[in-house]
Amino acid sequence: MPDQRFFAEEVERQMARSTGAAFTLHIVRIDNFSVVNNAFGPETGRQLLQVCANRLRNSLNGGCLAGRYGADGFAVLQRTGKECPEVAALARQILTQLTAPYLIWGHRISIAATIGIASRPDDGGDFAALAHRAGLAVDHAFKGGQPIARYHSDILADARRIAALDIDLRNALATQQFFLQFQPQVSLLTGKLSGAEALVRWRCPDGTVMPPDTFLPYAEESGLIAAIDEWVLSQACHAARRWHDSGMRLRISVNMSSARFAQRHIPALVTRVLQETGLEPRYLDIELTETAVMHDIERVGSDLASLRSLGVSVSIDDFGVGYSSLRSIKQLRADRLKIDRDFVRNLAVSGSDRAILRTIIHLGHELDFEVVAEGVETADQLTILRAERCDEVQGFLFARPMSMPDFMAYAQRFCASGDCHAG
Repeated sequence: MPDQRFFAEEVERQMARSTGAAFTLHIVRIDNFSVVNNAFGPETGRQLLQVCANRLRNSLNGGCLAGRYGADGFAVLQRTGKECPEVAALARQILTQLTAPYLIWGHRISIAATIGIASRPDDGGDFAALAHRAGLAVDHAFKGGQPIARYHSDILADARRIAALDIDLRNALATQQFFLQFQPQVSLLTGKLSGAEALVRWRCPDGTVMPPDTFLPYAEESGLIAAIDEWVLSQACHAARRWHDSGMRLRISVNMSSARFAQRHIPALVTRVLQETGLEPRYLDIELTETAVMHDIERVGSDLASLRSLGVSVSIDDFGVGYSSLRSIKQLRADRLKIDRDFVRNLAVSGSDRAILRTIIHLGHELDFEVVAEGVETADQLTILRAERCDEVQGFLFARPMSMPDFMAYAQRFCASGDCHAG
């Protein structure tokens, strides 16, 4: 089968000879090739590609040209028109052939593949343009969980938006455009302020403040979240140290992404930041989502144990919306469960939500967790949470996230009054 360079040259020749003809380019990517290559070695990987190439050739008619494309894929040029099979039908035929099981040197192997499609003249006039757009369609299909995608203009617009976001986020880190807000956490046992959760915000150069759900998912996907997490941890610990220096011994809660935990450096990072800021470990709480914990409970559990050995507390955030089992909950080395706001929102009108809340609180207490409810916005919700013996709450009923000066003023008023309804 032709390599990528020869294939591209042949495509250009065919297009030049048929200037008015319509062509479609299929980019075929083997999604799990690196997994196979790592598991069974490069020789098995090369043999797999050879068998894939044979299957691909056998699935095509005489009007198609096929070649290698990249390290883990192929490309097919199809001359399209009334006399040719439907484009989508050919793509489905290729997928059927390639994804049937393989037996390579005694190894039974199954692969997953994704196909992106771009056509001349609508999507471009030469190989480079079609390859670019078909490649974008491959990524779009893979991210959307679909095996096949045709290129359309929205895909390019989305790619450019992501590229611009990547550049802007890197500039934001370099020029200190991020800032923290703090949302109070209140103890229902004592009626006093117990701490605050640090929440990152992004103030763009034009003054617009970007909410975290518009940039954090991409930051996690791109790997930028690690640098953002480190900045948030450092700034939050500095803030808590300022509270302590002013006489308010409050806990600071900091969210850590699953991507940051995957790097296996969290305990060392936390140790360094605590030393730099002088914050006592018992006043730092690290939050990790339930889904992130359950993804690799043994490995993450080891890091959580290391954090707790430092004296840092650990909270499992968004509890109740993940996929944990009772056995895995028992394995968690954590201090708090934070009930997701979805179970708090309809407490006053939903008997099932109250039953779920009661169960989580009871389970948490039986396993020696404190239980924190997020998203508390009404007095009725607070009354129910008190009745069900929830330990701590946070939400708009007490205060929205606020700047450092506003939080310090709020905390001073709250601590002076000791009133659970303050704010």
